Amino acid sequence: MSPSLLGLWLAAPSFAQEELCRPLELAALVEGLDSSELAFEQGNSGRGTAIVDEYKGKMRCLTELPTPAIMARLASLEALAGHFDQDPDRSVRWARAAEWVVPGHIWPGAVAADHPLRTLLVAEGPATIGEKGRFQFEIPDNGALVVSGRLLVDTDLATDVPLFLQVCNGEGQVVRAEWLEGGAFPEDLTGNDAPTVPTWWSREAPSGVPRFVPAAPTTRALRAAVWGAGGGGFVGQSLDEPGAFLAAQDAAGGVGSLGATLRAPLGPVGVFADLRGSLPGAVGLSEGFAGLSLAAGPVTFLAGGGGATSPVFEADERRRLLVWQPRLGAEVTVPVGSLALDAGVAGSWLPWASHARLGVDLHSVGGLGWTAGLEGGLVSTRFVQPTSDRTLQVTGLWAGVRAGLSFGG
Repeated sequence: MSPSLLGLWLAAPSFAQEELCRPLELAALVEGLDSSELAFEQGNSGRGTAIVDEYKGKMRCLTELPTPAIMARLASLEALAGHFDQDPDRSVRWARAAEWVVPGHIWPGAVAADHPLRTLLVAEGPATIGEKGRFQFEIPDNGALVVSGRLLVDTDLATDVPLFLQVCNGEGQVVRAEWLEGGAFPEDLTGNDAPTVPTWWSREAPSGVPRFVPAAPTTRALRAAVWGAGGGGFVGQSLDEPGAFLAAQDAAGGVGSLGATLRAPLGPVGVFADLRGSLPGAVGLSEGFAGLSLAAGPVTFLAGGGGATSPVFEADERRRLLVWQPRLGAEVTVPVGSLALDAGVAGSWLPWASHARLGVDLHSVGGLGWTAGLEGGLVSTRFVQPTSDRTLQVTGLWAGVRAGLSFGG
């Protein structure tokens, strides 16, 4: 069972004593309606009624949102079933439901223009419509209440017909489904929320209804990540007086590293840590920095210090020398739907060492999730060989992608 269907079963008290849902896909529902309509057209009303009733019962386990046209089709088949069962009340209720969902909908092939069912509907008139603004709703953050395939934005529902209610979470997954009868609306879904159009809603939205605007992820929430990175880079070494032991040399190759980041708030001021270990044989560097952070709205300023390694080619051996330096930087966090985008730049600029890094990461918000992004950097370090006073300049440039696990904001 999918997590969304498990939530559907747990969230709907009316299902508590029923068998667990077996997921129903939209394509299977349409096939069932095709079979029911074909049975009616072939004069087998008993089979047509049995099929449409079966799928009506299965719809509480529907994994997707049906279109209004599909719901109008199901309702018209239920109306036809009521006609053959000589139950005019059932016929009228379901015929009104079909007309409310899609005014002027297409009737099944077995219902001609002069069919008694259509004559009955004209005589009985349309469904009663509830008063607008009777109450507001309780809606999941960036979620939606969907009635018979239509996004629910007010209480002007047809009150004397069967309607199919689905509750969707912030990712558009169905977490609850049930049939509404007689205009009754679940009390636990009434509240103080004004409906909005979710960010994941791809169908035409009702006019005048605002889009959901996600709250900006706070930069003052604990945020941590562990990740792996890979890409390519270049390291160049030059001397003012090249010699046999220290020579001018260039190297290009792969960049690979493992790392971790931490942003921990302590009020507006917090602490940060950035750690990275270069994989053996890679052109990239290892580094570790930590310090204080200051949050100002979506922007966080970083100030601290640490060290980074710089590769040095001595004869046939490549060594890594540690260079201590300060660290200054800034990061900005912006919402992207239910995710967050972090962009930052940091580095130091000293007479003997310049170190710049930039990156952008998209990550999930809250709890254990994922992070992925792009990064690049530039380092330039100058050494003076004590025995000869020769100056050695090492410059490195790299770029790549990274991905890993994230936690928190």
